[in-house]
Amino acid sequence: MIIEERLKLQEEFSDVEKAIANYILERGEKLKNESARYVAKQVYTSPSSVTRLCQRLGFDGYPDFREAYLEEVAYLCSHFQRIDANRPFERKDSPLRVANKISALYDEIVDDTLSLITVDQMQAVMKVFEVCKCVHVMSLGSHAYLAYPFREKMMKIGMQVDINQHADIGYYQAGIAGKDEVFLFISYSGELDSMIRVAEKAKSGGIPTICFTSYGQNQLASVCDIVFYVSTRERLITNIGTYGVYVSVLYLFDILYSCWFNRNHEKNLAKKTEIDAEYQKKRHSQNPILMEEQ
Repeated sequence: MIIEERLKLQEEFSDVEKAIANYILERGEKLKNESARYVAKQVYTSPSSVTRLCQRLGFDGYPDFREAYLEEVAYLCSHFQRIDANRPFERKDSPLRVANKISALYDEIVDDTLSLITVDQMQAVMKVFEVCKCVHVMSLGSHAYLAYPFREKMMKIGMQVDINQHADIGYYQAGIAGKDEVFLFISYSGELDSMIRVAEKAKSGGIPTICFTSYGQNQLASVCDIVFYVSTRERLITNIGTYGVYVSVLYLFDILYSCWFNRNHEKNLAKKTEIDAEYQKKRHSQNPILMEEQ
């Protein structure tokens, strides 16, 4: 869960902590030049109370909380200038207007996801894939189905991908997997205990771990070696549909496949084309777009 949501929910906050949280939410990026002492003075409390709230939120103290919060504010202020990810269309919208809004939403989701990818992440994944014999994709929800196109593409260039939706099986797989295998977890919240248990089991055995999860702090991200953030604009409950995470996950899978393909571009292209040509011999189409150039 992102910091902003936790500050708004104020679960088990004291009255003083609620006052501090409300002040921080009101200040936003203006918090950049404000010390814990200054914040405390504005809400008539002590600097130690500000520090305790930061620690409750999982930080060592105010300085690292402020840094993380300001990074989050910058992220939330970027992209999504036109479309509300939770309510991308209105009841009065015509079907064509809905279609246009969803198109704009998809564009913004992709841009948002791209903004969260770093060179270090991509280099780390490619390094892991270099010695990988099998990628174990684990999701306990419908996100697992998004991995099937990824599995098919990777299989066609020689990489085995296993998809698992059961925590118990995942745990046993993590127990017997070798260091030349990889576990990739998909979880928007990043707080599913059964999935975190599998991630911890894999990591304890020295197996590389990757996750696709929401921006901000969560338990899964803290466990995994490589963290890819999906577009994080949708609330867990009050949204029309989970557009963001689905588009983000598909996009991230396509990026991983494409970058891996490009590591041996000519070899992969030649092999895939050869096998495709053999398989498609008996398939025909009158559509010129689908026909091969002579």
